[in-house]
Amino acid sequence: MEPGAVSNYEEAVKTAKAIDSKMKVVPVKTFQDALDYLKTLKEK
Repeated sequence: MEPGAVSNYEEAVKTAKAIDSKMKVVPVKTFQDALDYLKTLKEK
């Protein structure tokens, strides 16, 4: 994890459930991790 970075994954999952969202929360440590994940998604 980047120095000083704070994970809010648990908070995001809790919030998604609280608002009854069907969004998928994916834990990432870096922006590059996020991009790499997005590249694996299939177009709808």
